[in-house]
Amino acid sequence: MSELDFLRNVLGLQQEDLLAEALAVCKIKNVPKGYKLFDTGENPTQICLLVNGVFRGFFLDADGNEITDCLVITPGYPLMPDSNLNVSFSLTIEA
Repeated sequence: MSELDFLRNVLGLQQEDLLAEALAVCKIKNVPKGYKLFDTGENPTQICLLVNGVFRGFFLDADGNEITDCLVITPGYPLMPDSNLNVSFSLTIEA
């Protein structure tokens, strides 16, 4: 799927001027299983949306065990650990 197809068909963007602006900064990236998009404690430098596949958000408990907090499987959903982009991430997000 191309960036334009994703913007039009998944996100529903139809305005040509908005599509042009989005295409200037959008990039589809394939990542392997286990790839970490974001790690706990990092500050945001990008916004990621799911095109296809499965991603999970998790944190470590006091004993160092991974606790899955969320799973994302729906195309177009954000792969962001937190909605506040001005704070460090509270979760790790991985493929």
